[in-house]
Amino acid sequence: MGGSVMLIISVEFLTGRFHANPWGRNVNEGVTEWPPSPYRIIRAVIDSWKRKCSDLDASRVEHLLELLSSAQPKFYLPSAQESYIKVYMSQVSTSIYDRQLVYDAFVVTNPSDKILLGWDDISLEPDDRKDLNQLLSRINYLGRSESWVRMKLHDSAEATKWNCFPVWSGSVVNDMHTLEVGTTMPKQEYVIRQKDSPKNLGWFDALAYSTKDILERNDSSPPAFKQHTYAISDTCFSVDRHPLTKQSNKKITSVLLGLESKILPLATETVVISERIHRKLLGIDKRISGEYSKVSSKFSGRDSEGKRLTGHRHIYIIPWDSNNDGRIDHVLITGKDEFNHSEIQSLNALTSIWQSGGKPDIKLVPIQWGMIEEISANFKTTKFKSETPFLPTRHYRKGRGIFDQWLEQEVKHECKNHGYPEPVSVRRLDKLDKAGHSFHWIEFVRSRKGDQVASGYGFEIVFSEPIFAPFAIGYGAHFGLGTFLPTKA
Repeated sequence: MGGSVMLIISVEFLTGRFHANPWGRNVNEGVTEWPPSPYRIIRAVIDSWKRKCSDLDASRVEHLLELLSSAQPKFYLPSAQESYIKVYMSQVSTSIYDRQLVYDAFVVTNPSDKILLGWDDISLEPDDRKDLNQLLSRINYLGRSESWVRMKLHDSAEATKWNCFPVWSGSVVNDMHTLEVGTTMPKQEYVIRQKDSPKNLGWFDALAYSTKDILERNDSSPPAFKQHTYAISDTCFSVDRHPLTKQSNKKITSVLLGLESKILPLATETVVISERIHRKLLGIDKRISGEYSKVSSKFSGRDSEGKRLTGHRHIYIIPWDSNNDGRIDHVLITGKDEFNHSEIQSLNALTSIWQSGGKPDIKLVPIQWGMIEEISANFKTTKFKSETPFLPTRHYRKGRGIFDQWLEQEVKHECKNHGYPEPVSVRRLDKLDKAGHSFHWIEFVRSRKGDQVASGYGFEIVFSEPIFAPFAIGYGAHFGLGTFLPTKA
């Protein structure tokens, strides 16, 4: 697919974000444009000329655009990932309840990475090159105005691993998937189809066709716009999750994951989410190790003979809500012992879990690897409150004193059982308070699948010395029950 001569344009997203939707897709569909369409880039060049380089003669600009539209470029796309934010837009009302929910979807890249577009067998004369570089340098954003860019001509294609190509009729595509990309109709093709274009509208003017023009003329698409099929590598749309190499000396006992989904789970579903993560992790580790008997005991909670581990040496999976909206947005997977290379591989391959009820999957994005002292450095304090209900591991019966006093002793017993100091103060809490909502402990899923449901309780506890959070104690602690967070976030 290469040629001896090539025109290359580089695009850098300075904030690491590209906000744009493909042609015909509404912003609330959450569909992102990737790769950036050649049609969008050509329109950005026109905008740069009209607003910032109007001293350039129109014929010179048209000549450049003819070259860029004469063939479909190929791409080098760096690792990327989809993300989004939810925005409640004002409806010209003073009421805080009169808001429209908008999903702002965008593509995330490393700000230092460059996207390359390459046109085979196209060469520019020195004056053309100067003009195009000037036009590209004046483009400040691509797509929405949040997508700040630096664009310029790229000097060399050496060692470039092109990974997104135009597909032609009869082409065979192996190990890639296809998608439609917005491109510009070549001038010759446009002239042939002139009868289908608005009257007296030349090709150059058609490139500047506005949304207003489309609506007024009731067109389905801009006159010089066309979709072309591209083949894209399956590795293009996945972030490098930065797993630690076998040679790394960094000690890892914990990984903090961020949760991404249009519908995040409620805090009451903590156990459900933990169990799904656990099952997924066991399956991944089984594939990597080759058989179930070789699955990590830190993940399974059992030794090589199938006996339960003692001393809480297996992992804790602790989901929690970091922004106080009542929905789980982070998960800490932590253990007392250092993870080996194979275990890190399995944790790194843990990329998503499913949700019930037709809700979208949850993406799991690693935020930080390290020791619990590193990850929870900002959460070290003496005063904590329940994030999920605490369930005693022993049963209360007559003869064990006043129930509240017995509960207090059970909390102290479980702190010691999990390796924490004994609290100096334990006070009951009736419910979990979140921004705009409260959850009573009875609303939480309080048992693992197949276990009997028991009552749960909340507490505020104080230690005489600072400890790291989040931490969990009691029944189901390894699946997020009995989780405590600092009273002050």
